[in-house]
This record gives sequence, C-alpha cells and structure tokens, in this order.
Amino acid sequence: MHKIKNFYQQNRTFLIIFIVALVYYVQHLISFRLGMYCEEGRDANACLWALQGYLPYRDFEWTYGPFSFLIYPFIMKVFGINLIVLRISYIIFASLVIPLTYFLARRIMPHFWAGIAAFLSIVFFGVPHYTYNHVFAVLGELGCLLMVCRFMEQDKRISNLVWAGIFAAIAILTKPLWWGISLFVSISL
Repeated sequence: MHKIKNFYQQNRTFLIIFIVALVYYVQHLISFRLGMYCEEGRDANACLWALQGYLPYRDFEWTYGPFSFLIYPFIMKVFGINLIVLRISYIIFASLVIPLTYFLARRIMPHFWAGIAAFLSIVFFGVPHYTYNHVFAVLGELGCLLMVCRFMEQDKRISNLVWAGIFAAIAILTKPLWWGISLFVSISL
C-alpha cells in the first residue's frame, strides 16, 4: 500500500491527466458519429482540394486562416484520404487541451480540482466537434496563456515569451477572426 501511495505522490500529475484523457477518448469512442455536419464536409473538401494542388483563397473560398492546410492535408497524405483519419486526428489534437487546461488550473488549485477543471473543459465546454480548425485556435490560445503565466510567475526567461509568440501565431493563423485578434490585442496591451 505504501508503494502505491508513493507512486501516486510522485506521478500525480501524469495519473490525473491520463485518467481525464482516457475518459475523453472513451467519450469520443461511444459518441462517434456516422453522419456529417455541413462545416465538417466543407473542411474535409478543403483538405481534399489542398491535396489536389488547389490554393485556398485563390482557387476556392475559405474563411479561416491557412494553418490547418499545413497539418490536415499532410495527415491525409500520410494516413490516407478518409474522413475517419480527419476525425481521429482531430480527437488527438483536441486531447492536447487536457494538459494545457490542467497546468493552467494547477496554478490556482490543488491537483484533484485541477483534474476536475481539465475534465470539465473537455466534457462541458469542449472544442467544437464539427469543424477541424477551431482546435488549433484553442490550443494556440491556451498554450500562449500558459507560457505568459510561466514567464510572469516563475522565471523571466525569454524562451517562455518565444513559445507564447509561437502559440499566438498558431491561433492567429488558424482563426484570424475574433479569437486571433483578441489574443493579439490582449497580449499587446
């Protein structure tokens, strides 16, 4: 019993994130949909057009930023052109919200409640499941916020600000509408 308690104390962060991620994956496995939303079809078609050599904004209309055209067509080229590949890659990218939310919540809460916050972030708030672009904007914003918090609270290393800038660029290049613009304005103020 002492070894189990000692293992839990040493690996508490990993165990909490693992349990929340496991619940997330089981939730998506149970609720895996067979139909398709309109925006999901638009995003999948855009990836197919990008694989065929068409350029967004020039050859077809596209309302989001260009970052998703760097990721999803590459994934489809490696793993095959299939809607399941897009959905599974989206689930994997969206699961990265769990540790980012956990580490942000851990700054003001104990381990258990930070795990609950990470759980609630994926279950109740969640990233929209009908479009493949929002996940990168959410990851960019959370990552930027985490790096700025690390810079302000712990160490004043410039590498934290460089990472914050990279995450902000991902958010802006993914969704240059309100999310990206608001992130840019909040950091510059």
